[in-house]
Amino acid sequence: MNFNVDPEEFVVSCSATEIVELVEALVRWGHLPQAANHMVNYDYTISEIDYENALNDLHAKYKSLSSEDEQTIISISKTVN
Repeated sequence: MNFNVDPEEFVVSCSATEIVELVEALVRWGHLPQAANHMVNYDYTISEIDYENALNDLHAKYKSLSSEDEQTIISISKTVN
């Protein structure tokens, strides 16, 4: 069975934990060097994982955001410098 999946869309939809699992699997299957395991950040706190998941959700749902939602996100990003 073949699936046509856009790699970028797939990875963006993954949580931080799922990305770590993906990297580990790619190393195990020989698609990435062993050193790639050490590049993955294992020091996430729960709140950082929740934050990362929320950002991934927003990115995946970009096309369904209202203009007001977009402006709110842009405004937040500009205040955090």
